Amino acid sequence: MNTLHGDRKKVITHLNEILKIKNRKLNQNYDLNKVAYSSVNNGFLNNSKIERVIFYLRSSGCEWSCTEMGGCFMCGHYFGTTMGKKLPRNSFYNQFLSEYNKYDFSKYPMICIYNAGSILNNNEIPRDELYKILEQIKNNIYIKHVVLESRPEFIDEEVVNNISNILKDKIIEIGIGLETSNDMIREYCINKGFDFSIYIEKTAILKKIFQY
Repeated sequence: MNTLHGDRKKVITHLNEILKIKNRKLNQNYDLNKVAYSSVNNGFLNNSKIERVIFYLRSSGCEWSCTEMGGCFMCGHYFGTTMGKKLPRNSFYNQFLSEYNKYDFSKYPMICIYNAGSILNNNEIPRDELYKILEQIKNNIYIKHVVLESRPEFIDEEVVNNISNILKDKIIEIGIGLETSNDMIREYCINKGFDFSIYIEKTAILKKIFQY
């Protein structure tokens, strides 16, 4: 079993390196003060169809993708990042503010803020910059629903409480890419890097604080 796991690790590491080398040239020109991507998509709020704004902040990349075993097999978000290059201070807030000011949120009651990784990971986006972004959203009376996304290992009571306290008058949703409740499929077919047990543990924190 240990030999099988070791061989699998070598294969995954090799494949990830090939993909990163192949796609590196696609990722040479970008502005660190502009989001990687934004769009308006359909969504639902209070059982009604609405339009939502989605921001993908330019980031250094998902920390899991940056490890030698890293990267969920089906994920291509890494190639919209700086591929490990650290961003200057306030880059995330500047990206957000530049894009945020383009939208009339009286038309869009939901905003989704993603970073091609875990927005609750302080190594990917400094916590103070995240809170500055949320403070900006807090003051917008038109935004009713805020969606963030994170791997479960970065969810803890402190950060969830802080988010709840900032956005206390809004609906807060934190997405976790689980894909399947089967640990074997998740490890060998998807390469998620976490067990179902940690998902259960962390969603309990979200339910407790957000009162889902």
